[in-house]
Parts: sequence; structure tokens; C-alpha cells
Amino acid sequence: MMCAFLGTQAGFSANIIIAGTDGLLAGITNTVLDGFFGEGAYHVEVVCNWFFMIASTFFLSIVIAMLDQYLLEPRLGTYVPGKGSSGEVIEIVDVTPEENRALVKSGLAALLYIIVIVVGFLTRVLSNENGGILSSPLLSGIIPILFGLFFITGLTYGISVKNIRSEADVSKHVIAQLRTMAPFLASVLASSQFIQLFTWTNIGTVLSIAGADLLEATGFTGIPMLICFIILCAFINLFIGSGSAKWTLMAPIFVPMLTLIGYDPAFIQLAYRIGDSCTNAMSPMSAYLIMILAIAQEKYDKDAKLGTFLSNLVPACLIMLVCWIIFFVLYSMTGLPIGPGAYMHLPAEVAATLLH
Repeated sequence: MMCAFLGTQAGFSANIIIAGTDGLLAGITNTVLDGFFGEGAYHVEVVCNWFFMIASTFFLSIVIAMLDQYLLEPRLGTYVPGKGSSGEVIEIVDVTPEENRALVKSGLAALLYIIVIVVGFLTRVLSNENGGILSSPLLSGIIPILFGLFFITGLTYGISVKNIRSEADVSKHVIAQLRTMAPFLASVLASSQFIQLFTWTNIGTVLSIAGADLLEATGFTGIPMLICFIILCAFINLFIGSGSAKWTLMAPIFVPMLTLIGYDPAFIQLAYRIGDSCTNAMSPMSAYLIMILAIAQEKYDKDAKLGTFLSNLVPACLIMLVCWIIFFVLYSMTGLPIGPGAYMHLPAEVAATLLH
């Protein structure tokens, strides 16, 4: 459970495919850029961190596997089945033939959906005017496209196993899930108002320019400054769990400030995502930590306490943070793109226009 928790929480941003988080954070970054430099002056793509995140997925998989093998398992001792408060021994239940058929149908539905998206891209409905992927409707609409994929596969499975028999059942399941998203939707409303007020008052502009001047005057730039920024994000993450909420608070200051000294906003967003991920699994504010503790006590070990998890997850998360920062530094030194068309520094022609 701890190994899986490290993968899903501490390695939260690392992904092989583009996820909703990419679109969400890029949207906040672009809103800040529009407010500071002017509408449409410069935008980051949804895939601006993609190459680095693919590489990080494999790197963190190795790191987490080693942490599990040499840190977590030796400290936990031998597992005794049936020690949960329910007293039951968890058994693996085979998938029924009906569920297997439903999974096959869902897979076929997903394949058909992907074919439609590919056809839309090849016929330039979802591509840019040159037939490419950058600045295309496919990328700008990645969140509703992903929603469509999961909705269609879930609907197909539900109908196949007869959990969904009418449109009323669809509404019932959708409403049940939206209830869990109510706090997120409320935070989005507050976040949007915060960004607009920041833009309207020009407080972000004043702080960003003053901060950029201070960094240049003191010479505190480059890798040491970026490492401090990552550590700051990791510390704040202990108290504010929502990644979008933190980026809403930090982006209006740090994106313009670091862009003014030549860093690509995509690279600034990438540094934030590292700090935002690693301390997720050790934050006492995390609802997921309480959830897995409840599951562990109910099904596996009634004597498990919050300290059981934190005493193991805290050193594991800190080791992950150090390892990911080292990987970030080494990757940055190679000069490789962090995503399609995105690098550590702004292109010379963009910097000349944007920072004039």
C-alpha cells in the first residue's frame, strides 16, 4: 500500500500520457501570462512538460522500487493475514465471464473512440492549420477529449454488466461522482477570482518585477535558485493539498518573475510540479493518507496507526525529492527539450520580443 501510495502521490506528476493535470496547470500558466504580458503574447502548450515527465516515470519507478525493497518492507516486518478489524482474510476473486465480456466491449469502444480522434486529427479537424499537433484543438481540448474516452468506456462497461439500464442510472452515477468534486469546484471558483483580482490590482506585476530585479542584482539565479523554488513548493505542499490551488497562488508571482530573467514559463511550471508532487504522500493534510489508513486497519492490520505510515513515508518522500531534484538538474544540463518546443530558457527571438 505504501509503495502504491508513493507512486500515485509522491510521483503524482510523472506520466507517460498527457493527463488532465497538464491541461489544468497549463491553463493557469497561460492565464497569468496573458495578464502580465498581454493577451496571446506567449502561451505554453499542454504538452510543454511531456518529455521530462515520460523520462521521470521510468526514473521514479526505479527509485520507488528500491525504496520499497530496501526501506519500507524491512521496517514493516512479516505480514500476518487476518489481523484487520474485520477479521476476514482477503481473497482474490476471479473476474466473471460476464465482466470479462464487458471489459472486451469497453476496450473495443475505447479503440473506436481513439480511431475517431485520429481520423479527426488526420483530416485537420483536430490539428492546427499546418496539420501539426502544437497549438491544435486536440491539445487545447485534451480535458474534454479524455473525459469522452472515460465516459464512453465506463458507459459501455456499465451497460454490459447491467449496472446501467436507463438514462436515469447514468445521471445517478454522474451525480454521485460530482458530489465528491464539490470542494474542487468551489476552489476553482475562488481561484479564478483570485487570478482576476491579482491581474486587476497589478500587485503581481509589481512583485514580479521587484523579485526579478532582486534576483539579477544578487546574482541568485540558475540551478541553485530553481532548487530553492522546488523546495519552497514542496514545503507549501504540506499545508495546501490542491496542486491547482497552490499554482493559482504562486504562478502570478513566480511565472512573470522568472520569465523576466529568461526562463521559459514551461520550465518554471515543471519545477513547480516536482515540488508539488514529492511531499503529497507525507502531508498530514492529505485526505488520501487517512483513507488508506482506514483501509489498512479494516482489512489488513487493526493496529496500524497514522505514525505507521508517516514514519516510513516521510524518509521515502524526502529521498524521492532529493533524487528527482538531481534528475531535474542533470536533465536540464543536457539541454534536451522538456516538451515539444519547450526548453529551460526562452528562445532568443521570443525573449527579445517578450521582454522588450
